[in-house]
Amino acid sequence: MRKIGIFTLNGNYNFGNRLQSYALMSILRKYSYEPENIWITTPEKFKKHTTKRVPAESVADKKFNMFCDFTDKHLKSKHLENVPQINPDDYEYFFVGSDQVWNSTYPSFDPDQMLLNFSKDTQKNIAYAASISVAEIPEEHKEIFKSGINNFKAISVREEKGQELLNELDASQSIQVVLDPTLVLSSNEWDEIVNKPDGLNEDTKYILTCFLGEFADEHRKEVNELARKNNWKVINLMDENDPFFCSGPKEFLYLEKHAEVVFTDSFHSCVFALIYNRPFVIYDRVTEGMCPMNSRMDTLINTFKLKDRFHEGTLTENNLKYDFSEANEILKNKQTEAIKFIEKALDLK
Repeated sequence: MRKIGIFTLNGNYNFGNRLQSYALMSILRKYSYEPENIWITTPEKFKKHTTKRVPAESVADKKFNMFCDFTDKHLKSKHLENVPQINPDDYEYFFVGSDQVWNSTYPSFDPDQMLLNFSKDTQKNIAYAASISVAEIPEEHKEIFKSGINNFKAISVREEKGQELLNELDASQSIQVVLDPTLVLSSNEWDEIVNKPDGLNEDTKYILTCFLGEFADEHRKEVNELARKNNWKVINLMDENDPFFCSGPKEFLYLEKHAEVVFTDSFHSCVFALIYNRPFVIYDRVTEGMCPMNSRMDTLINTFKLKDRFHEGTLTENNLKYDFSEANEILKNKQTEAIKFIEKALDLK
C-alpha cells in the first residue's frame, strides 16, 4: 500500500487527539493508503513512549494504559528520535493535522516537523484542518509561518481565525477552512468502535460533564440540581474520584452518545455531542496561565448555527432544548467539502 506520514500532536492521554487521529487515518484508508503517525521525540521521551504501558497502580495508570491499547490497535505510529531519520522517499504524501499542530505557543512546537521544513517536495505536503488555536501568531514566529506555509501543496485549517491569521501573512495560496476530521466520519462509522464502560447500566440516565479546565463550584451546583430534578446520575469524566474516570476513547464515545445532556468546555466533547445529536452546554474554559483558545468553539458554533449552546451565566430552558435538523444538513455539506479538499490534494479529482 502507498504510505502517508502524518504529523500531529502526541496526545496519548487526550480523547480528542486520539479520536481526531483515528478519524484522519480512517478517511485516508478509504483511498487505499497506509497512513502512520510520525512522532519525533527526544531520546528520553523516545524511551518512555516505546515502553508505553505503566504498572496499573492507580486509576490514572489504568486509564493511560487504555489509551495505549487504543493507539496500538487503531493508530499505526512510528517513533523517531530526530527529523533526519525521516526518509521522504518512504512516503507518497505528508499530512499535518488536525489538532493544535500550528499553535506555536506550545513549548514543543517544532517547525521542522509541523511545517514540514525537512520535506523539499512541496507536492507531497498537505495541511488538513491544522489549528493555530490562539488569537494571534506571536510576532517572533510570523516569519517562520510565512516561509513555512510555502512548503505546502494544499492548506486547510480548522478555524476561521486561523485562515485570517495566515492570510495576513500574504499567503501565496488559498487557505480553506474545513471540518475537524472527527466530524467527517458519520455516527455509524463511530459506532464501529463504541464501547460501553464497565459498570454502567444501559438503562442509567445521566448527565455527562467533561471539563479540561476548572469545573467551577457554581456550575457544579446547577448541574447537580438539574440531575436531582430529573433523577439523573452525574458522570464527571475528568474527576479521578468518579467511577467512570477510567475511560478510554471508545468509552468516551459511548458516554457522549447516551448522555441526556453534556456540559463541557471541551471542543471534541461538543463535536461528539453534535455527531450524536445530544444536547450540550458550553462553558468558557477557565485555566490559569493559558492563552484563550476560543476560536475553535466560535467556528464550530457559527458553522452549525448553534449559538444557543453557550452558557450565558445561568442555565436556561433554551440550553436544554435541541433541534439538530439544520445542523445535520450543514454537516452533510461540510463533509462533502472536506472530502473534496482531500481528494483534490491527493490528485484523485
